[in-house]
Amino acid sequence: LDAIANIYLREGDNLISKLVNEYGISQAVIDANPPEGPLDFARKFLSGAWNVDLSEAAKLALRKEMKNELAKVAGGLKRTTTKEATGEPTKAELDAIAAVYDKEGAALLEKMVKEYGLSQEKIDANK
Repeated sequence: LDAIANIYLREGDNLISKLVNEYGISQAVIDANPPEGPLDFARKFLSGAWNVDLSEAAKLALRKEMKNELAKVAGGLKRTTTKEATGEPTKAELDAIAAVYDKEGAALLEKMVKEYGLSQEKIDANK
């Protein structure tokens, strides 16, 4: 403890600046729990009091940023009506498929069997 305390006495706040700038220790974490003197600095330094789980810190920063961005964007959103599908094709969809089949004929079915792995037997059974 004495060796670290002596370094703190010699360097003072410059030592904390070096820890922040060179080793990525968070200034906010140090400010939240500042050393009360050289021995307290040594205890906190050696006990890892200022170590931060970087992945957790990154998650917190991301959440904070997302919350701010969401608040900004939310004001610009408009209400809309959502259409819900029944699972049944509409007449327009059936007409469009019929038009493609009329144009392509059996070649379309052969192509679909090859490209999409459809069962030729099932297609023949439902003609």
